[in-house]
Amino acid sequence: MSKSKFLEGAILGLLAGVVGAVWLLQDEEDVDEENHDEQETTTQATKKKKKTVHVKPTENTEEVVNKTLDAIENGFDKISKMIDDRKAKK
Repeated sequence: MSKSKFLEGAILGLLAGVVGAVWLLQDEEDVDEENHDEQETTTQATKKKKKTVHVKPTENTEEVVNKTLDAIENGFDKISKMIDDRKAKK
């Protein structure tokens, strides 16, 4: 198998992994919101006060994905440059 095909496969695999992770995280957020709504109605019905800690995310998912894709692209650019430099030396 040639190195270029491996690199293409690795890039496609990474992108598929990122898309899958984002999809799963969005599903978890929906479930968390539903659970939170159920907890509110339960606590209102029983009139017990529970303290909950809500951590506000500093960045939304789209920003994190974009930063990750940029970092991956920069890494592949560096690797490509290293490979080209090695080929030029031979």
